[in-house]
Amino acid sequence: MIRKLSIRNYALIDALDIDFYSGFSVVTGETGAGKSIILGALSLLLGQRADSKAVKSGATKAVIEGFFDISAYSLRSFFEYNDLEYDPENCILRREMQASGKSRAFINDTPVSLALYPMAVKWAEEFRKIHPKVRIDISAGGAGKGITDALAKVVDLGMVSRDIYPQELEKGAFPIAVVKDAVVPTINSNNPLIDQILATGLKQQVAQDLWIHTTARTWGDVLGTGSTIPVHVYTRSDACGAAETFAAWLGAKQEDLEGTAVFGDPGVTSVVQRDKVGIGFNNIAYAYDINSKKPYRHIAVIPLDLNGNGKIDPEEDFYATSTELNAAIAEGKYPSPPARNLFLVSNGKPMKPEVLAFLEFILTDGQQYAPEVGYIGLSSDILEEELFKLQE
Repeated sequence: MIRKLSIRNYALIDALDIDFYSGFSVVTGETGAGKSIILGALSLLLGQRADSKAVKSGATKAVIEGFFDISAYSLRSFFEYNDLEYDPENCILRREMQASGKSRAFINDTPVSLALYPMAVKWAEEFRKIHPKVRIDISAGGAGKGITDALAKVVDLGMVSRDIYPQELEKGAFPIAVVKDAVVPTINSNNPLIDQILATGLKQQVAQDLWIHTTARTWGDVLGTGSTIPVHVYTRSDACGAAETFAAWLGAKQEDLEGTAVFGDPGVTSVVQRDKVGIGFNNIAYAYDINSKKPYRHIAVIPLDLNGNGKIDPEEDFYATSTELNAAIAEGKYPSPPARNLFLVSNGKPMKPEVLAFLEFILTDGQQYAPEVGYIGLSSDILEEELFKLQE
């Protein structure tokens, strides 16, 4: 439940604070009073794509904050897993939009994290036990931010959850594969057709009809039945490896994906949890609870119908827990994409001794922590190749 909405320098609004209370709330006013602006601000807070034109004229940035009571959603493990402060009665979401066009999102003052962030945090913790004098600062963003900051030498290593583009390699990007994970399609576990959906699975062509061609508009179109229940499609608003990887599975690019755009992995999880007929896609870490290894509350992972026979065969059914799914990825049963390697990228080959030591730790002793955090360690052949790149 939303408790308060705070808006600064958005559209025509200088400053506005609205308190909400339990029960039914109604926003009324004459035409032009600003009702749509308030709803637009709330949509941005929940992940809608940002537009720099929404920043009030003369201001450098717009800030929208929402204060929520999330005590009814059992999200403690999600917050702990992503190293976020957990206050169920006062969860603060903040969206900042720069006049320059940049946009960032925060949960309780922590930037929305990306696919590799939890793993990087674990590696840093373990590395500091061996090298206590080495300071490692980790900040989050999307894959686009990771590669941009690395090439600009703002950071020593950027976290990137997609393949590196040729033009990025030409600019000096030096990628090191460090771990593996995957992107999975997710729906609400209370979908009225949940049993049929899980038994039928999702064909690649149907996924293209949902996110690319937009010809699948009902769950009947998805399942090949006469159901007229609508399907609400969600994608990502931020430049990220998850969307790029999922789009690659569909033979497309992130900008080709259609649907309601939502910011960040947690944002997609949240909207699908609330929408019984919604469908989205998530990194494994944002679909499965790190403790129980099962999908988060109100989330179900749709199996991929890999052989296209219209049903999920026993050899395609490995989604009950993240442990089963990770094993299937390691064995090559889950396609790549949407399985993918995750990278740490520098501008040119790293030369600082502490950076090289950190990378060598990740590629050796650090691999043992991958399953603990919900990732898949790299094969011995790939690890040998990546170490050779650092040492040659």
